Amino acid sequence: MRLVNRVGPLTWQPAIDGEVTLRVVESGQLAALERAFERHREIEPRVMPAVPQPYTRARTAAAEPAAISTFSGDWIVFRRVGGPSFPMAATAGIARAVRKTLMSYADEPIPETLSGHTADQRPSQRPHLAIAPLPFVGHEHASGALLGVALVLPRATSTGDRRAVYNAVARWEEKYRQGDEDTPVVQLNLGAAGELHLERVEWGSVQVSLRPQVWSGPADVWYSVTPVALDRNPGDLRSRDPRKVAEATDEAREIICLACERIDLPRPTYVEILPAAPWAGAERARSYPPYPGDRSRAQRVLTHVRIEFEQHVKGPILLGAGRYVGLGLFRPEASR
Repeated sequence: MRLVNRVGPLTWQPAIDGEVTLRVVESGQLAALERAFERHREIEPRVMPAVPQPYTRARTAAAEPAAISTFSGDWIVFRRVGGPSFPMAATAGIARAVRKTLMSYADEPIPETLSGHTADQRPSQRPHLAIAPLPFVGHEHASGALLGVALVLPRATSTGDRRAVYNAVARWEEKYRQGDEDTPVVQLNLGAAGELHLERVEWGSVQVSLRPQVWSGPADVWYSVTPVALDRNPGDLRSRDPRKVAEATDEAREIICLACERIDLPRPTYVEILPAAPWAGAERARSYPPYPGDRSRAQRVLTHVRIEFEQHVKGPILLGAGRYVGLGLFRPEASR
């Protein structure tokens, strides 16, 4: 902060989905700080009371996209700083491990936003926290290795639910904090696969794949990075019978259109079912383990996809049955 005699020109202003998210004060902020201090006394895990507010540069404020997805660009990003390197085919397994870890540090009762389940353990019918491992793709030297993990909240998340997620992150970090370090390296236990060491990204330069804006657009053409787990079986996309392939492809296109509408986006003007991964470094759908992992449940068809909208839309875009564990994660064509 600095003290000035005259206010300069406006450069940032609040927006529905800005380039950055800042923590701002709300009515009753001082009283909230005093209550928080009485509770934590600076010796227990804490998250300072605040309200997240997206901001955009003033010069781009007029160029609002036609539609915005259910998911927010307000991410909590962890980068990998140690432990084994994992290929992007491990996406769903690592996402599940992160959710399980966060739930172990959450207050009871665990909010539906975090667990993805209602109080009676039924799958949530409301948008909730998506956990998206972020791979290194789209570069001539891309390896497809996972560089980090993003916690992606729905835009409609209440302040209380958002704070519950932040508190779980704070407690996870507190376990591994040494001295007064702000962002300690946390450990993610992956059983026989080892321990992944992660550090929350706050400020400064990070790899492109870890920047939320790279995954958010806006753009009118989007390509899948991880394959979409289709919400229902379209038929045999790899049949030797051209008629069956055509029927299955048409059905898969319709499933993708409905998946876009499910996250508040318009129906695409064009959907292409791709036979191979569209990004350098990305893995083909066949390289991924069956989804879901529980073989007693219906196994989903995995496929890569290209979607095109009539106008620019704002992401992030996560589609299909595996969207809450990082499957069906898209990047805009502009970042290719």
